[in-house]
Amino acid sequence: MCLFRKSIIFFKRGLRKNILKIITFFFLFLNSLTVFPHEFWIEPERWILEKGQTLTAHTKVGQHFKGDASPFIRAWFSRFELHASKFAVAVEGNDGDFPAFKQKLNHPGLNLLLYYSTADTVYYSTMEKFEKFLEREGLLHILAEHRKRNFPEQGFKETYVRCAKSLVQVRGESAFKDHFSGMPLELVASFNPYQLENKDGELQLIWRGSGIGDILVRVFHKQQKTETEYFTNKQGKVTIKLDVPGDYLVNAVHMTEGAFNRGELWTSYWASLTFQIP
Repeated sequence: MCLFRKSIIFFKRGLRKNILKIITFFFLFLNSLTVFPHEFWIEPERWILEKGQTLTAHTKVGQHFKGDASPFIRAWFSRFELHASKFAVAVEGNDGDFPAFKQKLNHPGLNLLLYYSTADTVYYSTMEKFEKFLEREGLLHILAEHRKRNFPEQGFKETYVRCAKSLVQVRGESAFKDHFSGMPLELVASFNPYQLENKDGELQLIWRGSGIGDILVRVFHKQQKTETEYFTNKQGKVTIKLDVPGDYLVNAVHMTEGAFNRGELWTSYWASLTFQIP
């Protein structure tokens, strides 16, 4: 599993920075070997800031809005960016930096953080684990296709890619809105969660530049500890309830044939979007 490769990279490059962080992360890694990593998201420590204040944000992996934070490791992502009105910049850092993002925000209005990971690999020793994953993510048609193609029932690989976004607000006005940034699978909000006029909001799930239908979208509320399920329409759009203030994580998964020539049978793409309703 490539998580092991990642842990070794962190160990080598972060040794001089903080041995305690390395040991902690390594034990988190050992624990993760027994559980398939589910949602991946960006979680800011604050969602609304004054101009010039520093935003600290974590990249996390886990389930139900509970997870472990990971450090900044350049080899782990293809893109890690901050966007605002007439502004876009790649996030800079040193391997081993923790938290993964810490930077002043100087542009009023909505700000967007995005993280597009490099591909990673998971190994399935049994069909049971794969089937549970597919059922949870609304992907049981993949199970039927797997068997139709006479793929093995054990000892096979899947690659996966993370496409995460987070919306935060810097006090002040701007015309900046969430938008499609070019990641393979991406959730785009048609609303500013910090200036929400209604108690619901429309999202679009975009696959390779076009809306994709009949995909399960799960919405987690951190404080309420709730999960709500929706399905996208033919245009990839879905309207979600946002009537309870708090922190939201929206997640969707799309799976294709193996795309990275690593001997994998399947590749999954994970889109996430986080924001707060004040």
